[in-house]
Amino acid sequence: MTMGDRLAVMKDGVLQQVGTPKEVFTRPANTFVAGFIGSPAMNLFRLPLTSHGAQLGGLAVPLTRATRNTASTDGGTEITLGIRPEHLQVLSPDDLDTPALDLVIDTVEDTGAVAYLHATAKLGQDLVPVVVRLPERPTQGKGAPLRVTVRDNAVHCFSAITGLRLAEDTESVPADAHATGQTVSAEAPNPQDMVTGHPAGSPAGRCFGRTTAGPDGLPEG
Repeated sequence: MTMGDRLAVMKDGVLQQVGTPKEVFTRPANTFVAGFIGSPAMNLFRLPLTSHGAQLGGLAVPLTRATRNTASTDGGTEITLGIRPEHLQVLSPDDLDTPALDLVIDTVEDTGAVAYLHATAKLGQDLVPVVVRLPERPTQGKGAPLRVTVRDNAVHCFSAITGLRLAEDTESVPADAHATGQTVSAEAPNPQDMVTGHPAGSPAGRCFGRTTAGPDGLPEG
């Protein structure tokens, strides 16, 4: 992330995504890339779909129509929602009215400049680990309750079936994209500039990243 101007993310010898560090960080192609790029890793939640989005504890997370439609293709009833630790906002202990995700702090990691709260959320019958980044020194300690909400436009949506990033209203996705496992960026790449790989959990899928072929036919950079 700090040394390269282009990244190629691989899993088990299979290319997952190619792009600049910013592109890979802000728009991971699948759940493997989402959990691999970034420290601490992105929080990933497998949630039931609702008529308007997804339900994250006490939070109703709205999703675009395109995202809901793509997620429910082939009878899917769940979605994988990704939220980075810095995009969870801690509510005041006095604020009991704002809808929130309730957590219990397990560990406080204080680095000086920022702090990371490693916590647990109860989603249905499951206990799910959650990491929250604070921009200041923490006042909370182990065992303390915590209520968090999600910052605007800060969620990443992935198929619970294939693990691929789901379409958004601003993206152009072919009608058979879900069936083939393709992810297509808003700016359609030149076919000569594409490399393909099988994303994690989808042996038949394809994940596209932009690159440039060298004289020997292999990607440059």
